[in-house]
Amino acid sequence: MGLDVLANLDTEINQMTSRKIQAAFAGAANDGDYIIWVSPEGDDANGDGTFVSPYATITAAMAAVTATRKTVLVVPGTYEEADEITWPTINGVKLIALAGQWQTTISIDSDAEADQVINVAPGVQTSTFEMWIENIYIDHGTSGQDGILLNNTSMAKKLNCYLKNVGGDGSSSDKFISMTHGDTDNAIRIYWNGDNGGVEGIVHHAGGNDGDKLYITGVTLSGGLTTGTEAVALDVGLLRCFVKHEGISGGDNAQTIHAIACYSVTGSTYAALDTNDLAGSHTEDIVA
Repeated sequence: MGLDVLANLDTEINQMTSRKIQAAFAGAANDGDYIIWVSPEGDDANGDGTFVSPYATITAAMAAVTATRKTVLVVPGTYEEADEITWPTINGVKLIALAGQWQTTISIDSDAEADQVINVAPGVQTSTFEMWIENIYIDHGTSGQDGILLNNTSMAKKLNCYLKNVGGDGSSSDKFISMTHGDTDNAIRIYWNGDNGGVEGIVHHAGGNDGDKLYITGVTLSGGLTTGTEAVALDVGLLRCFVKHEGISGGDNAQTIHAIACYSVTGSTYAALDTNDLAGSHTEDIVA
C-alpha cells in the first residue's frame, strides 16, 4: 500500500472520528429538550441545564422542570443548597446521580434552618403521582432537620416514591423519611431498593390509608423504623435489611411487617431479626 493511500486512509479515519465526536457533543448539547444537567462546575445564573451549560444546584434544576423535561442528571459531587429543595408538582420527575455509592451528597446550608432537605408536596393531582431518586446521599445533619418529607395533602391520588441506592446521614433522633398523610383517602407508597451508606435517621411511615406500602430491600436502617399508630392495613416489607436492634416501633395490629432474611444490629454485633426487635404493635411475619 502506497504512502499516498495510507495518508488518505488516515485522513478519512480522523474525519470519521471527528464527526462521531461532534455528533456526540451535539446530542449532549441538544438533550436539553428532555434532560436537565447539574454539575459542581455549573452556573445557575448563566446555565440552561444542558450538558455543555449545566446548573450548579439541584434547586435551579428542579425549578427548570417541565412536563417534557423532567429527568435531572447530577454529576458526582457535594451540593450544599441554600434552602430546602422543593420537588416539582409534575408527575414522573427523576433525580439521578451519575455515580455509585457515596459520590453525590445533598445537604442544606445550616443557616437556612430548613425542616427537611427535600420537600415533596404534589398538591392536587389527576393521576397517580410518581417520583424517583437514585444514587443520592442526603445529609440532614442539622438538628431537627429531616431528609425527605412526603406530603399527600389534597392530592386525591396515590403518591409513589421510588428510591434506589439512596442513603442519609443525620441525627438518629431525626427522620430520614417523614410523612404528612393529609389525604387519608389515598395511599403513600415507598419502594426502596439498594443501599448508599446506610441511614442514620429514623425511617417513619405515618399510616393513613389501607393501601399504604413500605417495601425496603437491602438497606441498613441504623436509625430504626417507626410507623404511625393508625388502624390501617399498612403493609411493610423488609428484605435482606439490617435494622437497629429493637429499633422497630409504633404501629397497630392492623399493620403487618414482613421481614425476610433480615438482621438486627447492635454496634458491631449482628443477629437474626426476631420479635424482640419489633417493639411496636404490628402484626409480625418473620422469615429467617
